Amino acid sequence: MAHFDMANFQECMRNFAAHTGGFVRDGCQQYLENPMAPEPNTCAACGCHRNFHRMVIIRNHVHGPNNEAGNNEQNNALQVENPNERLPRTRFSDYQRHRMNQYAGQLHWIMPRSVVGNAELASFCSEIGVTRHSFQIWMNNQRNRR
Repeated sequence: MAHFDMANFQECMRNFAAHTGGFVRDGCQQYLENPMAPEPNTCAACGCHRNFHRMVIIRNHVHGPNNEAGNNEQNNALQVENPNERLPRTRFSDYQRHRMNQYAGQLHWIMPRSVVGNAELASFCSEIGVTRHSFQIWMNNQRNRR
């Protein structure tokens, strides 16, 4: 399987009124390369640097043998990602919060580093249905609120 990434730059996100506390965009809808500009990566439409434009990554995954004849197009999959999107927030039930609070108190609010402690933590997390990583983030956030 081969895979090709391509970046496409969309609308300009530069706030021209940031120094006054306002919010104004210029309306540039897509980055256009300006080969005549003295500095590289300058947009021909608005004059901003390319980093001010929203980047969309287009991933092209090609499955199967290389396509010389052009008859294997059903195996190509395009996927568009926005690197600025955040992951959805993890929601815990009251039961999970209660159990995590009890277990974190037993651990004295410190993640275990020993093999035995990690095994106990893994069994606890699978028992209540959370990942170790989400428990660790929850515990770090709650420790700061205690």
